[in-house]
Amino acid sequence: MILYLYRIKTISFMIGLIIGLILIPYQIFLVTKWVELKKESSMLVEYIYRYQKENGEFPESISDYNFENHQLTDNFSYDMDSKDFVLQYYIGTKGTTHSYYHRSEKWGYYPD
Repeated sequence: MILYLYRIKTISFMIGLIIGLILIPYQIFLVTKWVELKKESSMLVEYIYRYQKENGEFPESISDYNFENHQLTDNFSYDMDSKDFVLQYYIGTKGTTHSYYHRSEKWGYYPD
């Protein structure tokens, strides 16, 4: 921005273009992965509720779930107690998580 304000538009444009070429492909990768994770997570929630309906309790783990995309297995975590469960998946880093809470039956996002 400073270069642009001092009327050095060509250099400022080139720097902006280089930054864009560095950041945009990774963001496209993350969006693509998020679409796949979101699809897999909705099928996983359906599996958990179907299991509970058939067996009277939530599954102890999601290890019996057959992932459509096996590369996403490590992105998911599942915690449960006798009446509740939380399903989480992360995108990019483990600090960026989407969580489904059975108690509220809603999705949450961290950090939000």
